[in-house]
Amino acid sequence: MTVQISVRWYSGDAQRHVYRVEQLRNLGWENLTPLCQEFPYPWRHPRDMIGIDDLPELGDSFESCPGCSVWARQNPHAVTMRGIVPPLGAVGAR
Repeated sequence: MTVQISVRWYSGDAQRHVYRVEQLRNLGWENLTPLCQEFPYPWRHPRDMIGIDDLPELGDSFESCPGCSVWARQNPHAVTMRGIVPPLGAVGAR
């Protein structure tokens, strides 16, 4: 199963993280769980500390969350930009 994700800047640690699109779309979620922190004990990020712009990729090791980078390497996913899934093989698609 391919997970739809969005890359967003989190000001709490000044890094880019990946979040499930369904959490971002549902404004009822006040705290979102980055994919690096889903298991075993979820660590949540307050929505107001997460950037509003979708980013095309996690970026280099200085600006991306190491845990989210590991998750992205190990799991099939599609990066969305404002809800648009890029074609397979495009930058950011996996």
